Amino acid sequence: MAKICLWTYLFTLIRVSCLMLGATADSDCSEDNLPIEGGHYTLSKGVKVGSVLVYNCPSGYYSPVRSRRCLGNRKWDPLPKRSRPTRPGLQCKLVRCPHPLGFQHGSVSPLQDKYYVNDTTTYECFSDYKLSGSETRVCNANGKWSGSTPICSRNSDHCPDPGVPAGTRRTGNEFYIGDKVTYRCEDALTLIGSNERTCKESGEWTGQEPECYYEYTYDTPEEIAEVFSKSIQTTLTEDMNKQQGKKINLDKDGNLHIYIALDASDSIDISIFNQSRDVIKQLIEKISDYEVSPKYDIVVFATKVTKIVDITDYYKRTAKKLFEVIEDLDRFDYGT
Repeated sequence: MAKICLWTYLFTLIRVSCLMLGATADSDCSEDNLPIEGGHYTLSKGVKVGSVLVYNCPSGYYSPVRSRRCLGNRKWDPLPKRSRPTRPGLQCKLVRCPHPLGFQHGSVSPLQDKYYVNDTTTYECFSDYKLSGSETRVCNANGKWSGSTPICSRNSDHCPDPGVPAGTRRTGNEFYIGDKVTYRCEDALTLIGSNERTCKESGEWTGQEPECYYEYTYDTPEEIAEVFSKSIQTTLTEDMNKQQGKKINLDKDGNLHIYIALDASDSIDISIFNQSRDVIKQLIEKISDYEVSPKYDIVVFATKVTKIVDITDYYKRTAKKLFEVIEDLDRFDYGT
């Protein structure tokens, strides 16, 4: 009886040891079923636990799955689907733009069920209505329409017609003081901007024009620069002087605080990180053209936060000069 118990114990011990060895061997993830048709992927740490896989598609295309993370024991999150001969696996898909179905008091041509990259639309108003905005728009590679929202309106209202941006549905067609309009997005689109706007006594609408985006829609550097420029203009006034050129007058004791955070996490490809760093450097150099000395706070964040510039140093008289900030940005190692 003792021999049987001993053998049972030894068998169990060997079995557990084998399982533990097997778990160690399988702790990494597999690259099976990961490739994407029409694109490629990058791995931050190979197939080791914690590695992040990022899919990349050509301009004008997107991946239905943006990234995966290796959880260990050969498991990815989210799990890749097994590809079959009759059922292809992950593919890069052509980018679509929101449908201009909400265009009012006029016509859109051509009228299609879906609009893809490089598709062009033209807009025409019915009689007694005047067109403002873009008469022709092109579906761009980032999932946005070129130009501005076309609007057909009359001059009898206190506030101008706020329009119906592509992909939205609007409730409310009265545009006098106090009147409100509300917006919602169609399909699986996400609303950015104001879902409700009110006509003010000044003849302007509260909030900002809503936009409906697909999950893969992104802002181009040019769009970001334009928005940032408009934001600066709301707090700064620009004067033109023949001798000094551009000059910015600041309010509230001349304080201009600019906070910048740069993402260096595993999900960000090194090429994207370098592009973002270059944009920040260009922004800093552009602002330096004005007769103003802003106070910067710049951090790079991943698993930990690295300070490039601390805004509190400006009040300790240890602030870095402009060229030192640029050098520190260049010196930062993405791999650390």
